[in-house]
Amino acid sequence: MDKKTNIKDIELVLGDDVKNVFTDLIQLNINNETVNIRLAVKNVDNSTAKVSHNVIMTLPHFLRFADICQQSAEKIIKQIESQKSE
Repeated sequence: MDKKTNIKDIELVLGDDVKNVFTDLIQLNINNETVNIRLAVKNVDNSTAKVSHNVIMTLPHFLRFADICQQSAEKIIKQIESQKSE
């Protein structure tokens, strides 16, 4: 069954067929208009990695994504620090 959430004024539908992606490595290639994000998984020997997905974003979309990541990182750090002090 599809799950629905809202992002701003847009209904986001997460279908049952959406694949989860695990990644060990992330590579960014940035040019004047886009950011290319490559997700890769290391091989067993840890000497090579195979790119599993390639995500291309315009610079404004990437900056929004980066802001979301920064906010999430700050929340995670605060949570870890509060658990250490307990």
